[in-house]
Order: sequence, then structure tokens, then C-alpha cells
Amino acid sequence: MYLTQKTFDKAMTSRFSLKRCILAVLLLALISGLSLVAYRISDYFDNADKFSGDIARGDVTAAREHMANLEYYHKLNKNLEPLRLNWIAEEYLFKQEKFHRAGYLYISKDWTAVINELEGEEEFWAYYIRANARWRQAKDMFANGLNLGDLTKKVDQLKKADEIAKSTKDDYLEAIKTDPNETHEPRWNYDLVTDDEARAKALMPMPGKIKIELGVPMPGAGGTKEGPRGEDGKGEQSNKPKDLDKQGGGPGDARGKPRRAG
Repeated sequence: MYLTQKTFDKAMTSRFSLKRCILAVLLLALISGLSLVAYRISDYFDNADKFSGDIARGDVTAAREHMANLEYYHKLNKNLEPLRLNWIAEEYLFKQEKFHRAGYLYISKDWTAVINELEGEEEFWAYYIRANARWRQAKDMFANGLNLGDLTKKVDQLKKADEIAKSTKDDYLEAIKTDPNETHEPRWNYDLVTDDEARAKALMPMPGKIKIELGVPMPGAGGTKEGPRGEDGKGEQSNKPKDLDKQGGGPGDARGKPRRAG
């Protein structure tokens, strides 16, 4: 069977019909749109991971930058509201968005703002971060109260600080009940704030470390006292890093995921 020019032209015309061209364009647009959405979602989670790292390190500057990126995606999703499609991202992507700002405010040490941000929230992280912020608020109030000259005001402020610290037990208890990973910190914190003696001790500011002993000349300053000796007294100055966070003082700072108990 021979293919005539007329038959060939007819076959090619049927293949490249207007309907098929429109369908191809629509499919191409759909594939491009899905690729863009996939890229946006991947970039969102990448920023979310970086933001979590910023919070864990207490890096306020980096956290502010990555939080701005996360908020950009949240605002971008608002554009889908007229189409009633914004609920998809709200339900599956932005469920933890309310804790992003709270985490940033926490490492910024704005305890009151953290408490206000999480007011009325009833999830594990809300209970845990809110209780920690209230505890830090109580510690600051207690430390300020110790410096008051008026005895009456001093006693009153120390009492209020202790009451605030003790009130965190309710949120810690709820955090224990709702913790999906059964972590240790909420339990430890609850035990501390419900123990009057332990709570009073934890509220006390830790004394600052004395870096230079008064009255002792520095090495090389004409004194006779020897400088720091290395390990085993071999005469070499030790370069062993020191723990820079030995102050403790109560509940954790909620700057990362609590460790699993056991």
C-alpha cells in the first residue's frame, strides 16, 4: 500500500489539530505548575530546617532571616484564599507556623511576648515553651527583686516571682500528658517547680565566675607566681575547652527538641 501525498497531509493535519495543541499546552502548564509547587515546598522545608537550627543555637540574626523566609511562604499562600485552596498548605505545611514566632521571641528573651503569642494554645510545644518562658520571667523578676533597696518591695517582688515560677507546674503537667515522644525535660521541670526547696534554689542567680584572682599578678607581669600548668603538670598550658554553659538554674530553654527519656 502506497502513502500518497494527499493521505499524508490528511494524517498530519489530524495529528496537529487545534484541540490537541491546546491539550498539550495545558499539560505543559500543569507539569510546570506542579514542578514549581514541588520546588517551593522543598525550599520551605529547607528554610524550616535552617530555622530550627538557628533556634537550637540561639542565633537571633539568622533566625530572623529564616523566619522572614517562612513568613513569605505563608503570605504567598494567602493569594490562594479567593480560590479557597489556601487551606491545603495551612493544614499540611503551616501547622507549626505559630511556634516559629514563639521560638524566635524566646531566643530574643522577650518572655512576655512568648507567653502572649502562645496564649490559649493547647499543644505540647505550646505548653512546654510557655512554661519555660514564664519560668525565665520569674527568674528575671527574682534577680531584680534581690537588688531592691526597699525591704517591703523586695519581699513582695520575691514572693510574686516564686508564685509565677510555681504556676508553671500546670503547663509542665500538660506537656507531660501531651508529649508524643515521652521526653525527659518536662518531667524534670515539673519535679523542680513543685519542690519548694529546689525551686527556691533554682531561682537564685548563679554567681559570676572570677576569671582573674585579685591580688595575684598575671604571668609575665613581674610576679613570682607560676602561670597555668597543663595536664599532668608538664608545664604546657592546657587548651582543653571549657564548658561555657554551667549555670543551669532550672528548666531548659526550649531551643531544640527535648531528649528522649531512657
